[in-house]
Amino acid sequence: MNKIVQLSEETIAKIAAGEVIERPSYAVKELVENAIDAKPTHIDVIIVDSGLTEITVVDDGVGMSKEDLQMALLPHTTSKIRDSSELTTVSTLGFRGEGLSSLVAISDISLSSRPKNSAVGHSIESVNASIQSIKQIGMATGTRISAYKLMNNLPARKKFLKSERTEFRHIVEYILEVSLSFPSIYFTLTHNNKKIVDIGGNTTSRISEIFGESVAARIMSRSFKNSITSVDLNIGHPENALPSKNKLYIYINNRPVSDPVVAAAIKEAYGKLLDPYSYPVGAVFVSIPSQFVDVNVHPTKREVRFESAEYIFQEILENTRELLGSYNLTFGSQNVHATNREIASDLRADVSKLPISHILDDTLSDELIIIDNTYIITPHKDGLILFDQHAAHEALLYEAFSKSFLKHKTESIELAAPILIPLTKTQMLEFEEHGEVFHKMGFKIDIFGGNTVKVSAIPKLANEHDIAGHIAEILEYVSSSHYPDIDHINNKMIAFLSCKSAIKAGDKLSKTEAFKIIHALNESNSVYTCPHGRPVKRIVSVRDLQKMFKRV
Repeated sequence: MNKIVQLSEETIAKIAAGEVIERPSYAVKELVENAIDAKPTHIDVIIVDSGLTEITVVDDGVGMSKEDLQMALLPHTTSKIRDSSELTTVSTLGFRGEGLSSLVAISDISLSSRPKNSAVGHSIESVNASIQSIKQIGMATGTRISAYKLMNNLPARKKFLKSERTEFRHIVEYILEVSLSFPSIYFTLTHNNKKIVDIGGNTTSRISEIFGESVAARIMSRSFKNSITSVDLNIGHPENALPSKNKLYIYINNRPVSDPVVAAAIKEAYGKLLDPYSYPVGAVFVSIPSQFVDVNVHPTKREVRFESAEYIFQEILENTRELLGSYNLTFGSQNVHATNREIASDLRADVSKLPISHILDDTLSDELIIIDNTYIITPHKDGLILFDQHAAHEALLYEAFSKSFLKHKTESIELAAPILIPLTKTQMLEFEEHGEVFHKMGFKIDIFGGNTVKVSAIPKLANEHDIAGHIAEILEYVSSSHYPDIDHINNKMIAFLSCKSAIKAGDKLSKTEAFKIIHALNESNSVYTCPHGRPVKRIVSVRDLQKMFKRV
């Protein structure tokens, strides 16, 4: 019997569908992209049961003729390109000719459309991957497409989907993300007969809708253009940074993408304004001639490839640095509740500003120098020791806070008066999904109404933070983590507290203060790295020095 066999058309179609439609939000993406390409003024998305029962997208765009409608559900059919030569100049969002046929393979489809130059529309259906005959109908100009019973014939893939809440949150995130790059289109999203997203207005108002008013108020903007690229930067104050990259939205020719080149350039531009494990928020729009970027590198079209990535990186890096340099980036204490300030010393009662020992070590000399207000250098019997002042202080505080936290792990602090905190739409969905995490950590948070929550109690460890910012960070972590773990979150909270409390690179220390850090490190036998894994000190041996000067 032959080991190699020809797969059936049905199997091939399901494999292709699995590559394009991994979850309901991917189906929404395919349909919304097609709707955007039809140049509409409105797009309405209707979802039932997080997209598993029904996904419907309605637009008032140019519509399709009867002849186009009959072709639309067939494999590898598209109105966007004619042959392979046009793959290098793609300017539309949907173009691969796989989206609709993939949906045909894994759901039942109803597609109806009426072009602007026609008095009537037409409708066609696909049931169990069998395309039915076309019918004439009355309808408004535009297109309406519905996918029913998504993945019912792919039980192996369907069982790996997350909870319905999680899957719906991904849909909301996509609609908000794509709405940023098309401010001329009015978007709505309805779930189980409840309107969730109703977003019009310009880019500025949409940024406020997505990031919240407090973050949007601190967005810094700059546009620059040269002979090849034009870029609109809208990036957040470093104080609003989050522990994941998910809230830095990147658009290449209006296409929402995950692009490491642009993300790395912006992250590098912030430099010491952010620690290595914090990432800026914002939206970046890059326009570049289509021949300089390949958008056909992945079935989901979330990745692109630049012809000259180094050039793009350098342009964005330099302009982001210039933008940051034009603003006052002093950190403030926004939204800190008065009661929070009064109880801020509770945890610190167990932790001095530095766990200082006055016991001297004979391996340390009374001589030291400080380089660039960042590195402390002392002689050592085997050569030199180099200390990073921020990493060292952060590591000491982390050790001390960790010991203190173990004493108060289950304790919460009741606020004198509850505070109301507005969340964004996606944050509210994340809170509804992961509310138990906050309860286990010691928060007492209730939904107040709309997208607002009421905070009545907080864990001791969080007692001197901006509560709203702290909740935002936890939500970002639990939504981006595959396995959110309470102990891990608590450790991240301790690390965050240590980082914010520690002296920074660039802070000017006296020699006495520098010595206190060194002696404290010397007393602790377990402090080798900061909570982020950076070394707090390095030894340069005499032999290393001899090699540098070619003496060995």
